Amino acid sequence: MKTGEKNVRILYTSDIHGRLFARPGEAGLDETGREFRRDGNTLIFDGGDLLQGGTAGTFFAREIWAGEGMGDETERGKAARPPGRELPPHPAAQVMNGCGYDAVTLGNHDFNYGLPYLTYYLTSLNAVCLCANIHSRAGIL
Repeated sequence: MKTGEKNVRILYTSDIHGRLFARPGEAGLDETGREFRRDGNTLIFDGGDLLQGGTAGTFFAREIWAGEGMGDETERGKAARPPGRELPPHPAAQVMNGCGYDAVTLGNHDFNYGLPYLTYYLTSLNAVCLCANIHSRAGIL
């Protein structure tokens, strides 16, 4: 290697679909994320479709976000956080933060529970969200 050059290691996940925690026969992101070494030369990215799917993804959306008011599949995009209810940081974002993600992008399923829920996740996340084809007035996207 030439003077001044560095090796860069890139770690990438995608299509986790709410499967953040280990299950029999499967490692979860919470477990494998401990292996992500932050040595100054490692970049960690996620390609989206993290929020929807799996037991954890469904639980976060229905119980933590909206409580019992989540509604059925046709109503989920309209779900709003109950007024006056303080929320902890989004649990999926906490796992991602613990893994040290540098940047994420969004997949189609990350919009399944509506923009307020997506904003809750993104504002809990330490990583930057990179999207070329969507933006918000608030600057979140």
